[in-house]
Amino acid sequence: MPTPTRVYAPGQDITTRATATVATNRFVSVSGNRVDGNIAVAHSAAGARPFGVSTHDAAAGEVLTVARGGVVRVQTSASISAGADVQASADGKVTTASTGAVIGTAVSGAVSGALAEIAIA
Repeated sequence: MPTPTRVYAPGQDITTRATATVATNRFVSVSGNRVDGNIAVAHSAAGARPFGVSTHDAAAGEVLTVARGGVVRVQTSASISAGADVQASADGKVTTASTGAVIGTAVSGAVSGALAEIAIA
């Protein structure tokens, strides 16, 4: 059984449509106009403000559930320390904030490529 994306659930999940291949536990951003009534999303760019976090893999054109709010698990692109402000990095991963939009706080530390628990701001 896969490790769940969501740790706490005060927010709501939203059904979206992937406009490119999306991997699980990655930040996604709005990528265009709605597709078949669903919000269009793709991996967030480095420094961007994400719409939420993907809860499963999706190919381009597939429906994708996005977790918004609360504490979620996001794959890291570099090591992160608990308590660090974080931002999106390339391909929707998460990294310690430097020049991009601060989108939350790491509530657990993680090594590069692992899942970090992020409290979304």
